[in-house]
Amino acid sequence: MNESSLPLIIEAEELAQALPEENLLLVTVCGPQVYLAHHVPGSLLIQPGELVSGIEPATGKLPSAERLSELFSRVGLTADRHVVAIDDEGGGWAGRLIWTLDVLGHQRYSFLNGGVLAWAGAGLPLESGNREGKARPFEARQQGQQGDTHSPESAPERDTHRDLTTRGHPPSRPLEGDTHRAQPKGDTHFRAQKGDTHGFEARIDRSPIADKQQVLDQLDDPDSIVWDARSAEEYAGIRVTARRNGHIPGAVNLDWLELLDRRNHFRLKPLDVLRPRLAELGIVPGKKIITHCQTHHRSGLSYLVGKALDLDIRAYDGSWSEWGNAGDTPIEN
Repeated sequence: MNESSLPLIIEAEELAQALPEENLLLVTVCGPQVYLAHHVPGSLLIQPGELVSGIEPATGKLPSAERLSELFSRVGLTADRHVVAIDDEGGGWAGRLIWTLDVLGHQRYSFLNGGVLAWAGAGLPLESGNREGKARPFEARQQGQQGDTHSPESAPERDTHRDLTTRGHPPSRPLEGDTHRAQPKGDTHFRAQKGDTHGFEARIDRSPIADKQQVLDQLDDPDSIVWDARSAEEYAGIRVTARRNGHIPGAVNLDWLELLDRRNHFRLKPLDVLRPRLAELGIVPGKKIITHCQTHHRSGLSYLVGKALDLDIRAYDGSWSEWGNAGDTPIEN
């Protein structure tokens, strides 16, 4: 199997057969301690905080074009490379990476089903320690603009990302919630090597993104639906995560964890099982779907599932941290 034939959702054994392949770019999204302890051999680290702006209250919004350019230059992304998105928690962060690649116009990618948990569960070897990528210039720009729509400086955020390792072994369950660790300033542990001058310029495509106004505009649209990937308690407003709690009017709720098979190393449930479950909620082909959670971490997985099912799906990256803290947004509970 070569990289051009890799499916969107790839199993660990399939990926192992495809390796080594020069044009494959394996990326693990997790905390640095987890990565240093164990990762899929050859994969490079992106920390969760590097995929979000970190600016309160909506900390999960897309980072600036400048930050994205630095990030994807560091890991060596180029137009001809096929990215394999991996995480250590069931797919939220890997899905967030795939959404980010869609925003950057890079659609050569696969999702390792079950991530490092499934890789280890299949008895495949793990690598420890740091691995440096071959840096290649990568410039991300907003479509139709010079620069970007977010401030390049991110505000500090609370360090709430839990260490998922237990004595150096892969975690037994995924991380629940929308917590992440911002990349420490001055961190040089994962600095890529300088060298290759090949690269490509990506323009930020906002079509995979829904903003607050677009969510407001679709409230009375019968052809649109909001998929809330948070827990039932958050959806009902019982669990307090913002100044105001509940859900977007008309939104349907399916917790991201319900997409996963906990007895199968947190792989996705079969699409033939997920398709009718989503249809029961009105998430069907022909609908314009917007998915969200608290910071567009968990909804990274719901976005990925939507793509796998050929649904018309976007992600609201402001998510509940923006909606629930705004004073002008309608809420049901």
